[in-house]
Amino acid sequence: MATAPETTAAPAAPALPDYRAQAEQFLTAYNAEYVRLYTASTEAEWRSNTHIVPGDTSNAGATTRANQRMAAFTGSIENIRQLRELLSHKADLTDIQTKQLETALYNAANNPQTVAEVVKRRIQAEAAQTEKLYGFDYKYAGKSVTTNDLDELLRKETNPAKRQAVWETSKAIGPTLKEGLLKLRDLRNQTVQALGYPDYFTYQASDYGLTRDEMMALVRKINTELRPLYRELHTYARYEPGQKV
Repeated sequence: MATAPETTAAPAAPALPDYRAQAEQFLTAYNAEYVRLYTASTEAEWRSNTHIVPGDTSNAGATTRANQRMAAFTGSIENIRQLRELLSHKADLTDIQTKQLETALYNAANNPQTVAEVVKRRIQAEAAQTEKLYGFDYKYAGKSVTTNDLDELLRKETNPAKRQAVWETSKAIGPTLKEGLLKLRDLRNQTVQALGYPDYFTYQASDYGLTRDEMMALVRKINTELRPLYRELHTYARYEPGQKV
């Protein structure tokens, strides 16, 4: 008696990648390292902003190194690759995973290690500007004053000539910062261009879900709506102090 031929089971289809689980694994590791580096960076920034000693560059150096470590991580080529890969499967991710991944990719655009040397120079320029800003010696009437002193003088002084002198003192830092700001502008533009943004302004506007033109239209709209208030404040500033002389 002939026996029926044995049937061979069809090979099982390969399991589909679990992108949600992959995203969760990536984000758990990413967030832990981000918190560690961010804490070190902000603590270094605080010291640079609050403890400035003429001729002492130790705080600026520590801040630069902390920010460079942060940049190397957030903008690493491998992180960018994984972020783009996971975000190409948004349909398989949760909303919160997508938001976190998009935020991480946004942060990477400010520190892409594909242009590591540019990022390094930008971080150094930012640290230098911080030192200049918070270490500036404001002089009024031949004496060193703080920005709080200047605010208090502007609040109380009613003599127009003296008020102008105080105001000009508060703006005296401008020439000190100008050259560094121009350099920083160029470096920031070069940094974000590595991930496809035309300039730093467009990059920042994208954080609000707006294009460059949409952001400018919003700013103009706000200015137009606030113009009546500005006009009233300007009138008060012109006439009220003079009545108290």
